[in-house]
Amino acid sequence: MNVMKRILLADDNPGLRSALRLLLETRLELEMIVEARDMEHVLAQVEDSHPDCIILDWELPGRPTRERVTVLRTLVPHLKVIAFSARPESKQGALAEGAAAFISKNEAPMMILDKIRKICQQEGTLEGCLDKKVNLST
Repeated sequence: MNVMKRILLADDNPGLRSALRLLLETRLELEMIVEARDMEHVLAQVEDSHPDCIILDWELPGRPTRERVTVLRTLVPHLKVIAFSARPESKQGALAEGAAAFISKNEAPMMILDKIRKICQQEGTLEGCLDKKVNLST
């Protein structure tokens, strides 16, 4: 059985981080999930844990505020960035900056999980993640 590697959950809402972590831990086989509350913490966690995928609150406080994907991929070139936001107007900017996909926080939890799986192409593994933008329309 393939094991999903390392995921970084980055959101300033601790309740949302905990809920998403619980969803991922109970539905997917993971090596490690780390959390971050702001961009400073994200950068430190990326350097320390070298995640394979980051679910990044697109409005996360802290610098850099622009070109976040580029900065993150400077630290971990293979990093898959999933922009996560309650603001649908953030989608275009996130994808233009290089995010692999955009997921709305307003989606039902199982839809969020299904979209994460689709981004990774293979259930339970990050080995199939795409470097290009993923069409999540259903």
